[in-house]
Amino acid sequence: MLLNGQVTMKEMAEQAQTWRTVWEARDSYQAVWRRLLSAGQIEELVFTGCGSSYYLASSAAAAFSKWTTYSAKSVPASEWLLYPDQHASGKRTLLVIISRSGTTTECLLVAEAAEKMQGVRTLAVTCHPDSALTQRCDDTLAIPAGREESVVMTKSFTSMLYLLLISGALLGENRYAQAELAGLPDRIAAWTQLEAEGKALSGQDYRTVVCLGAGPLYGIAQEAGLKVKEMAVQPSEVYHPLEYRHGPKSIVNDQTLIVLFASDRGREYEPQLMRELKQLGGRVWVIGGSADLFSNVDRHTPLEKSAGDWTRGLLGLLPLQQFGVHYAIRRGYDPDRPRHLSQVVQL
Repeated sequence: MLLNGQVTMKEMAEQAQTWRTVWEARDSYQAVWRRLLSAGQIEELVFTGCGSSYYLASSAAAAFSKWTTYSAKSVPASEWLLYPDQHASGKRTLLVIISRSGTTTECLLVAEAAEKMQGVRTLAVTCHPDSALTQRCDDTLAIPAGREESVVMTKSFTSMLYLLLISGALLGENRYAQAELAGLPDRIAAWTQLEAEGKALSGQDYRTVVCLGAGPLYGIAQEAGLKVKEMAVQPSEVYHPLEYRHGPKSIVNDQTLIVLFASDRGREYEPQLMRELKQLGGRVWVIGGSADLFSNVDRHTPLEKSAGDWTRGLLGLLPLQQFGVHYAIRRGYDPDRPRHLSQVVQL
């Protein structure tokens, strides 16, 4: 009989190897991008998905905006489905539809609706190459090694985001980002340390977990907050860091855990915010950033300097995944069998 969380932990431990398979297949993935972008004379990229896949879309769109010449944005699949007139720009668009299973109802409906829209082509990003979504899209980027037994997305999320980050770096010919992305699988090989970071603050009860992230790290913060909710049935909130000052900080007390995914551009402001929240009684965990800037927090998890926030967020999510698993087990929940949830959401 498997212990609580064993399946999820096994799949999290497979992330480094899954990322390697993605990197090794980068040429074949790029061939798909070039085929779609040249044939459709694409002007705009729209990344869409549901839940974790939408948060993934948000981070991917930020990377493409930074590294390529394409206009890029993210939209929840349900919003594109219900309000296409608000989100379709009229430009020649590549709609990138992200779904781990390739069977999420809203994603299938979006792909079907896109077939009737002039100037819109579709690309499926999934872990199941023979799914219903791939059959409805013009082309597919698939990561079979990213398939999961778990309900909660871990390696599928990071692997699909890694694929899209590589795609953006290659399309934009950003050699520095390419070099940093090439080395990411080796950076997470030391799994023992990542697990220790994740377990460090999981031994205390919290009333609320708050996840903060700016710019491309906001999607990472959204995913982090969702992991805590899904695995540990723990209320969580997500904000852009400086927005947390404008009202939400009123709830901070000694049962509030505040997790900051530190950004390059926030180094002048984020340390001051964390000191303030610490003074209000909150427990503060900073992932990334300089140890000198965050010397007074409860926990600082250093990350190697990389090409920037766009890639460092991937590494930063890993200890949070570990926190979610161990905090859930401590609270008496099984991360492999999350409450009220199933692996595929079908309407």
